[in-house]
Amino acid sequence: MHNSNIRILLSELGKLIGSELRGEDREINGISTPEEASPDKICVVWDLRELKRISEDIPVLSVREANRDGLVSENPKLILPALLSLFEVKKTKYIGIHPSAVIGKDCEISPECWIGPYCVIGNNVRIDELVQLEANVYIDDGCAIGKGTVIESNVSVRRSKIGSNVILHSNCALGCEGFGFIPTPAGILKIPQLGNVIIGDNVEVGACSTIDCGTIGDTEIGDGTRIDNLVQIGHNCKIGKNCIFCSKSGVAGSTIIGDNVIFAAEAVARDHVKIGSNTQLGGRAGVTHDIPKDAIVSGFPAQEHKKELKLQAHVSRLPKLYERVKKLENLIGREKI
Repeated sequence: MHNSNIRILLSELGKLIGSELRGEDREINGISTPEEASPDKICVVWDLRELKRISEDIPVLSVREANRDGLVSENPKLILPALLSLFEVKKTKYIGIHPSAVIGKDCEISPECWIGPYCVIGNNVRIDELVQLEANVYIDDGCAIGKGTVIESNVSVRRSKIGSNVILHSNCALGCEGFGFIPTPAGILKIPQLGNVIIGDNVEVGACSTIDCGTIGDTEIGDGTRIDNLVQIGHNCKIGKNCIFCSKSGVAGSTIIGDNVIFAAEAVARDHVKIGSNTQLGGRAGVTHDIPKDAIVSGFPAQEHKKELKLQAHVSRLPKLYERVKKLENLIGREKI
């Protein structure tokens, strides 16, 4: 349940988020889940089955078919961000450089940015206006950070060019060396990593995620891509625009990924494969070969989702098939399996 100092009529709220009032107009002061519903909160429901356990006196944001008082929308999920933003407690924006921060030589730092406590900025770094660096951020030599980017505490940025309005959540690491090694009779030979990381505009990188620098060329993340917590992007990967990487997914080095690709939780891709635009990878899918555009794949190795479902259905019937074979063998007197 979310409580707020804001009190607003449902009719006014509807105008702000693009929804229609149905039934009694009343004042609310927050948002609630179905589990914590109360009469002074708007309850967001897009699964009509949830309505069965919500009292009739609770205002809901739902589809027209719900036939319940509150706010009506053709697609409540699409206006949920606008609703939440109205009640969100915004982070305070600061300007200046904290006295404990360490700044290197020949840096270009906008007077309209914030460099927080105990940040360390290397030499020849460019930081544009409205950038916010929280406590303990490390920015290596030669990095550039675009306008309006927010870097949360304990983030490490090396060999990186970061676009505008990017969000880097706590403890993520950009530009560390890729996993480049060659086994030899004399031991494991380390491959130097010379490339950078290029992050487009409006990208978000989750907590504890890592994006490795390129070996020779650059690792690139396209505009609008969203990376969840605990995600690994290997060296030299080229990732398109508006992709989604859910938690614990991973991409090995030199993989090329088109636009609007979705990696569900724990989905992975081996090195040097190509994944076409608009493709979706199911949870724990393992890509071992090129995937065309507009595909939906799952399983390991990843294949067309419908084929994978049929395979799983056949596998689930194996115990019964085994018993049938044993009975048939007994009938004909052959040696048991």
